[in-house]
Amino acid sequence: MPSHKTLILLSLLAPACLTACTSVDRQMPWERAPHRGGQSMQVHPQQAPSPGGAWAQSTLRPYQTPALKPPKNRYFSVKGHGPVIAMTFDDGPRPWTMDLLDALRQRNIKATFFVVGKAVATYPEVAQRIVADGHEIANHTWSHPKNMARIPQRVVRKELQACHDIIVKYTGIVPRIFRPPGGSFTSAQSQWIYDEWDYVNIMWSVDPLDWKRPGTDVIRDRVVQGAHGGAIILAHDLHQPTVRAMPATLDALLAEGYHFLRVSELLALDRPEAQLMVMPARITTQPQPAADVQIETSGISVVPARVIAPVE
Repeated sequence: MPSHKTLILLSLLAPACLTACTSVDRQMPWERAPHRGGQSMQVHPQQAPSPGGAWAQSTLRPYQTPALKPPKNRYFSVKGHGPVIAMTFDDGPRPWTMDLLDALRQRNIKATFFVVGKAVATYPEVAQRIVADGHEIANHTWSHPKNMARIPQRVVRKELQACHDIIVKYTGIVPRIFRPPGGSFTSAQSQWIYDEWDYVNIMWSVDPLDWKRPGTDVIRDRVVQGAHGGAIILAHDLHQPTVRAMPATLDALLAEGYHFLRVSELLALDRPEAQLMVMPARITTQPQPAADVQIETSGISVVPARVIAPVE
């Protein structure tokens, strides 16, 4: 039995403990932290970049990605590592992006979404599902300006910062890759965002020109015929015909034996120590546990997207 003095002490401490616990519970899951660009941004406390200048891909909560910054500031593809590809989608999110997310989930495929800040502000629930489903979310500017190679740096900074902040605000994810609208970006600009923002400029090696709305079959054929090992494939979930083309496109790529990586996972292969172990995809008529594509890089184990054949 506790002594009389112990009971008195506990009675005095209890209100203080309750107050402290309540104050912690009432704290929002966000806190302000300075960004290297000079403005502040919101960072989830558990997802803040690790000390020592690590690339902060550990902030992508749904999966592990390398903390090592890629060696180059711009990529069109990452070749020489087998039948791996990265599907990327630009200019969203939009309400019909949900249909694309359904198609990806049904096939157990992970992709990368280069989102426009204004669209994230309008459809935050779609951005949140992108992250919840384990896809990578990335910066595609706030308002999708044309010809960023020719606009002042202060405007470029404002576009990147606004999109960066809205992604963090609604998803808790600190993006580390960027795609300029239309690919308009100079080598000097790529080096600037690499040094100051830790951003890598992601271009593409396969472009189906889906923004011209050539038809779903044409989009599928252009993607499948252009696909190659290490490809970064460009598409736009802004356009509903592109979204409608994706189920058949993804099925065709799976039938060709391709494995899908998020862009940051593809970049992890661009290191001398990177090793890729790919299990062959199984073609079945029933959903089964899918093969994992596993990367080992500098002691960091990365388990990217699992690939499963479509159900007929």
